[in-house]
Amino acid sequence: EPVLHLHAACGREDHTHTGCVRLGVRTWLVLEAIVMEIVGSSAVRRPDPGSGFDLLNV
Repeated sequence: EPVLHLHAACGREDHTHTGCVRLGVRTWLVLEAIVMEIVGSSAVRRPDPGSGFDLLNV
């Protein structure tokens, strides 16, 4: 199943809010950076018991 995970940055003048827009998330627990085309890859999201998120495993 495809998963949409979105971070956003928004603000006005000298105040900004940046981070995960999931309901209830107040701090970042995970930073994922994938800079490649994932076509024909064996990448899969697996549950992570420590964070409770499904994390990308490449």
